[in-house]
Amino acid sequence: MRNAVEKAATDLHGANSTEVIAVRNAFAGVGIGAGAGEDYEEDIDVNAGDDFIIATDETQSDLYWIPPGNPGQFVKMDVPAPISRPSFTDDGTSCVYVDDENNMILINFDWSQGLSYGAFYLEDSPQGIWRNVVVSKDGTKIAYTTSNLRNEIFIYDLNTGTNDVFILFNPTTAVGGSNTGDVLYPDIMEWDYSGEYVMYDALNRIESSFGDGIEYWDISFLNAWDNSSNQLATGQIGKLFSALPENISVGNPSFAKNSPYIIAFDFLEGYYDNFGQYQTDYRIKAANLESGDVNDIYQNTTTGYPNYSRLDDKILFTYDNNGSLLLATINVTSNDKTLPVAGTDVVLITGAQKGIWFTTGNRDFTATEEVNQSANHLYVSPQPATEFIKVSGNQLTGVSNYTIYDLSGRALLNGSLNPDQRIDVQSLLPGAYLVQLKTENGTLLNTKFVKQ
Repeated sequence: MRNAVEKAATDLHGANSTEVIAVRNAFAGVGIGAGAGEDYEEDIDVNAGDDFIIATDETQSDLYWIPPGNPGQFVKMDVPAPISRPSFTDDGTSCVYVDDENNMILINFDWSQGLSYGAFYLEDSPQGIWRNVVVSKDGTKIAYTTSNLRNEIFIYDLNTGTNDVFILFNPTTAVGGSNTGDVLYPDIMEWDYSGEYVMYDALNRIESSFGDGIEYWDISFLNAWDNSSNQLATGQIGKLFSALPENISVGNPSFAKNSPYIIAFDFLEGYYDNFGQYQTDYRIKAANLESGDVNDIYQNTTTGYPNYSRLDDKILFTYDNNGSLLLATINVTSNDKTLPVAGTDVVLITGAQKGIWFTTGNRDFTATEEVNQSANHLYVSPQPATEFIKVSGNQLTGVSNYTIYDLSGRALLNGSLNPDQRIDVQSLLPGAYLVQLKTENGTLLNTKFVKQ
């Protein structure tokens, strides 16, 4: 805190100004001395599973599974064409995205059978109104947006059936805490490892009385969930950068796989060349959210959609080679993941873009322990279901009331349930669903199942 306040005072009033000296004296007076900050958020254990890449082709007409150690052995997947980037659970068993008909798609993988998967609609009756959907690392929540491009993010919790919409804004430092209402719509999103925050980029517009106004992209963090109370949070929003210079945009952020305080993102700067032609300078950058360090990773030729590898030793990105898109990687240093290793950029595969590096293994991380303890009290078989499901759990000793929801929160089936009784799900369309049971003592139990 001292470092941040001292830096703010320096930016506003100059080094060694009266204000900066006052800040130093105030913190020193309560025993908070000067010094360099540290990364107090600990790294996550590396996932020991296999790592793969999923990407789309240049026209975004198909998804491809790519083994990074042998990218030439890529496989075209039999799934709907994507318009949003796939979002994976941390264990690589499921991913979600929005297809070219604006429907939410779930892919479930069975890695014990090699590349074995099934694709389903997330909704019982696809509405065709969505633009993006992302799943939390532990698979308990989704965040999603609509295709009408509004300044909103919807949140749905699979364990409790809770859902709500958060209106996005740009917080300011003005007296009274007012907000600027210039957020047009969000695009790329990703849950953090705590399962409480959604990182997103958004297009913003500042109106002007003297022209057409200014539009730019920036990166923010939405406090969407409160783990301590197991309910929706206040919707507080923080910015990666409090203010961006004119003609600067940042976007397409993604978290490092093992360092929750490290992100990579695209940096775009517009300018006019000597011939009066408007040009764009593309760079991939990485930032340490705790120390505030921001460094260049790569001078690019297009938006890179950067994504860290399983070991955080490389960054995967899209590159434009004279009009042809390809996926490339560049190494980052082991002691600072925001710094590149010069001369290590290599082409991974041509004709591909927007790659996501994911892993097929289990590990412990911040968000999972508390949620899974409650979720594991309830089990559904068979998985996937066809005609009937049987719900079991150590708390189901009498008659329970059940409700089955789709992942947009709509209640589709309900009734009472005795132990060992089956639920008829033949009326449900293929897809993923949440079943919620209320026991005789009022306890709510939740779990997911897939209808084939």
